[in-house]
Amino acid sequence: ALGYHLSCLPLDVQLGKLLLYSVLFRCVDAGLTLAAAMSLKSPFLQAPGSSRNPILNFSSGDSDWLSILHAYRCWQATGPRAEGSFCQQSGLSSKTLHMVGEVRQQLADVLEDRGLLQGRPPTCPDLNTHAQNIHVLKAVLCAGLMPNLCRAPVVGAERRFHCGPGTGSQVHVHHSSLNYGLAKASEEPAWLVFFEKVRTHRVYLRDTSLVPAVAVLLFGPGLTAQYREKAVKVHWARFVVSPRLAALVRALRRQLDTALEGLVSGRGEAEELAMCLAQVLAPPKR
Repeated sequence: ALGYHLSCLPLDVQLGKLLLYSVLFRCVDAGLTLAAAMSLKSPFLQAPGSSRNPILNFSSGDSDWLSILHAYRCWQATGPRAEGSFCQQSGLSSKTLHMVGEVRQQLADVLEDRGLLQGRPPTCPDLNTHAQNIHVLKAVLCAGLMPNLCRAPVVGAERRFHCGPGTGSQVHVHHSSLNYGLAKASEEPAWLVFFEKVRTHRVYLRDTSLVPAVAVLLFGPGLTAQYREKAVKVHWARFVVSPRLAALVRALRRQLDTALEGLVSGRGEAEELAMCLAQVLAPPKR
């Protein structure tokens, strides 16, 4: 179902997946902004003589993309009269943000032509039930950016980031990312999805988002259950889980595929599944 929909969209695969899942999980307005931002350069501008990363002004969800989304929403709420001073104080490019708005409209037209909006505007409440749910938005980012996955297990007092199972897969988070310095931020293993990988004297990940392991299990490519070892493998990542949990993950992934098939026909599985996954993806209360 996913491949069929992607083949009908005149878009890059990452952008296509992100938009499809934003329709599926009822966060279309946010998905359009995220996809538009991915098509353009960063809206953040480093002030001359300042060492502070301007993305920190809009930090959201341990994610560069959600921070850009937050910045865009704040800019929209500011209004044209205060726009110039707001952008100058916040380290934002007004020109880039206006371009994001233009690309958003182009992408919305693509979704409408495909019948995915069913004649409704992209800001329609029915299409944005989960537009403010950070857990759903992270899941949509994870689904869109796969297979660009990185694991950061704890090794002693520091993290070592890897984009594969081998020792030669070590990478580093770029200093422009909100997650630069994640090595000291937590004592728990972390999963990152990233937009691109660049090589200079090291291999760096740009535009990263911290995502929960359950999102990797649900949206990562090529799930294989290893029942004897009580584990599942997704892409190159291996998770130790009970056979019962492995069966549940497989069932949820089948439901995702069924819901994708019903996108154009408007069948009701998507909304129920989105509500269910919003609860599954939320971190447990402590």
